[in-house]
Amino acid sequence: FSTEKVDLPIVSLPEILPPPFVLRTILIYCQSNVVPEFLNGQEEFRKLQQSSYFFLDVLYIHGPPSNNNKCQEIYEFLCDLDEKYTSYIFEVTRNTTKLHNCMAKLLAHPLQRPFQKDVFYKIQTPGE
Repeated sequence: FSTEKVDLPIVSLPEILPPPFVLRTILIYCQSNVVPEFLNGQEEFRKLQQSSYFFLDVLYIHGPPSNNNKCQEIYEFLCDLDEKYTSYIFEVTRNTTKLHNCMAKLLAHPLQRPFQKDVFYKIQTPGE
């Protein structure tokens, strides 16, 4: 992450919605045995996170649990990136149906979706 090549929307106070644009990153991480790390610290990432119009969503695709991988440790690291609780973070094994469902959930505009903890995915039939 680097703020040198990214312009964040400038909105005068009080913030007016909608902004001219949002900055959204979708991180797709596919390692089961390597915990990601910041090479040069987290300063640049923290600068991006200060904007209320920066969003980081994560899709973590991993192999089945085994003694050789660190799925839980990796997932916890990825969850810790979401300090504002505005990210959608999904983890899937290599199951294509669940992968497609998670990708579909990422289609929503970040400013038009509820917090992930408040989402309820169920189609109700009449009379329920």
